Amino acid sequence: MEDKELQEQIRAAVENPDLPHLYFNGFSVTISAGDVLIVLRRQDIPIATLNVSYTIAKTFVEKLASGMTTLEEKTGKTIMTTEFIRDRLTEQEPENGDV
Repeated sequence: MEDKELQEQIRAAVENPDLPHLYFNGFSVTISAGDVLIVLRRQDIPIATLNVSYTIAKTFVEKLASGMTTLEEKTGKTIMTTEFIRDRLTEQEPENGDV
């Protein structure tokens, strides 16, 4: 698919009021014998599920990773993951100013 055609499909999807438009800030992934199940969450509450074939799931992961890498390279900033943030927030701070 050509870039111009892809951009037109994306624009049409975003502007289509009949399509669901979701925002999520968390997710869970389960891989079964037949496919991949993704549970989308907002504020830790499930809002949607996606059933995805292995092939599409792997392609999605590769495309998303490529896009994130491009964003980080162009901005010179590394996007933090939720695991990174969670680890930093749960680190024990020294008591009484001890280092």
